[in-house]
Amino acid sequence: ISMSGLTVYLGKQTLSGLNPKQIVRGVKKVVIHPQYNSATFNNDIALLLLNSSVTFNSYITPVCLA
Repeated sequence: ISMSGLTVYLGKQTLSGLNPKQIVRGVKKVVIHPQYNSATFNNDIALLLLNSSVTFNSYITPVCLA
């Protein structure tokens, strides 16, 4: 996976118009599930390590993966 083409938008509320609370980050590393199967899509999940930190606020909050 090429990280140069990946962009993460956080706090984006609409696809058109202004999103004054959004921040944009690049991706430093992609960690794909070690048992991912491209034929069946089993374990189809990955983690993205962003190129800089993110400060949580009322528009950007963490999500539980459990």
